[in-house]
Amino acid sequence: SKSFSSSSSSPSKPEPSSSSSSSASSSSAPMVLPKGSSPLQRLGGKLPGGVYWHEECAKRREALCQMVSPGTVVLVPAAQLYHVPGTRIPLPFRQEANFFFLTGVYDDSDMVCSLEVSPDGKSFTYKLFCAEEDAERQRWEGQRYSPKDAKALRADCVEPVGSFPSYVRGIHQENRPVVLDAKMWRGHPLASH
Repeated sequence: SKSFSSSSSSPSKPEPSSSSSSSASSSSAPMVLPKGSSPLQRLGGKLPGGVYWHEECAKRREALCQMVSPGTVVLVPAAQLYHVPGTRIPLPFRQEANFFFLTGVYDDSDMVCSLEVSPDGKSFTYKLFCAEEDAERQRWEGQRYSPKDAKALRADCVEPVGSFPSYVRGIHQENRPVVLDAKMWRGHPLASH
């Protein structure tokens, strides 16, 4: 969980560590990106101006969470991977802009970003749901993120996407407000949950 900063200073920078906790430490080390065609990978993880992109995404998540009511959950899905009709051949992938804006993840589908604002509105938790490892998909589509990549994804919590339906039921049972864009979820495989 991350607290909102009262000043305009930069949030702490996560650092690689040998433990599985990704949000407890700080450094300006670049994030290890999966092999692929990410524009951020070509820039070495830095945005123009020398700011590491994971720092910028953290600022964006914080700004969004400050705009919503305390106790709100924001759900943003990654873009779906489409295939040539009648085949398993994937079409060129383009990440959903809002998901990329908040997470910086460009090359992966089958993910959902959740931002949970605390009931007092003073902090938030950044949670990602990722697909389990699938050797066959990796063979054809390249390296993909999985729940074991919490450190690389710089999320407070990374869970398998299979646990997303029970997560949504829990939000519903708690009667928490949810912010989502219906257009992004239209036709999404997880939308029925």
